[in-house]
Amino acid sequence: MDDNNVNTNTLTSRTHPFSSLNNGTDPFKKTRIIAITIMAVMVFSYWFYQKQTVTNQASQLITHPKIDDIYYLDFRLFSENLRPTEKFRFAKVTDITGNIVTLLYGNFFYMNEQSMINSIHYGHFRYKKYFSTYRNNFTQQEITNLQKTGAIFKIERPINSKLHSNFIKPQHTEITSNQFLPGKQENISGESYLKATNIQNHYAIAFEYFKESAQLNYTQGQINLAQMYLSTRLEQQDFNKALFWLKQAALQSSKAAINKYTIVCKKVSQCNIDDFYQSLIDAGVNIRFNKKKKI
Repeated sequence: MDDNNVNTNTLTSRTHPFSSLNNGTDPFKKTRIIAITIMAVMVFSYWFYQKQTVTNQASQLITHPKIDDIYYLDFRLFSENLRPTEKFRFAKVTDITGNIVTLLYGNFFYMNEQSMINSIHYGHFRYKKYFSTYRNNFTQQEITNLQKTGAIFKIERPINSKLHSNFIKPQHTEITSNQFLPGKQENISGESYLKATNIQNHYAIAFEYFKESAQLNYTQGQINLAQMYLSTRLEQQDFNKALFWLKQAALQSSKAAINKYTIVCKKVSQCNIDDFYQSLIDAGVNIRFNKKKKI
C-alpha cells in the first residue's frame, strides 16, 4: 500500500506541467534574467544619453546666449525661503551687455518639469505680467556655474518667438514706423550683416554700418555700436566708447541704453553713475529705479 502511494506521487510530480517550476529548474529563468538586464541597461543608456544631450545643449546656449532664451531653474538652489510647492521657475534672457546676461524671473512656481512645459503649451508666457520686471544680472561664468550645479537644469531657444508651438511673449499689432528716419536703414543693414555668417568679414561690415547709423543719431544704431565696442571679436574693445554711445541713446530716453550704461559703468573706474543719472535728469529724461530686489 505504501509502495503504491510513493509511485503514484512520484508519477504525478514528474508528469505535472509545472513540475519544473516547482523544482526550481525553470529552463527560461536565465534567459529572462538576461533579457531584463539588457532592457534595464538600454533604458539607463537612453536616459543618460538624453540627459547628456540636454546638458550639452545648455552649455552651447550659455556660451552663445540670445535674447528670449528660456532657462529652467531649480529655484531651491537660489533661495531657501520657499514653500514646499515652490520648486521650479522660469527665467528669460532679456538683455546681453558684453559678458553680462540679464534675466527676468517668472512670477510663478512649479512642482516639476512637466508642469513647466504644460504652462508653455497653455500660453502662460503670453501674459503681460508673467515675468518680473526686476533685472537679474549675471556674468556668463556665473551662468555657467549655475548650470553645472543644476540650478539651471535646462535651456531652450525659441524659434520665430515660439516655443512648444506657442508664443513666448504678448502679441501686439505692429505699427509700421517711418522707414526714412536718418540712420534707420544703416542700422537695418548692420543687423543683417551681423547675422550673415556666410559672408566674409561680416562683423567688420556690420560695425561700419552701425557707426554710420549712430553718427546719424539713430538710437538703436548707437546701442548696437556700443555693443560692438564691448565685443572682442574686432580686437578693439573700448568701454569708454561704448559708454559714450550708450549715453547718446540714453539721452533720447532709451530705457535699454540706460540699463546697459549702468552695467558697463561698473567696469570703468572713472565712470560715475550719479553724474550719468544727473545728466539724464538735466536733459528731461524720465528715469525710474528698482530699489528692492524681488526673489
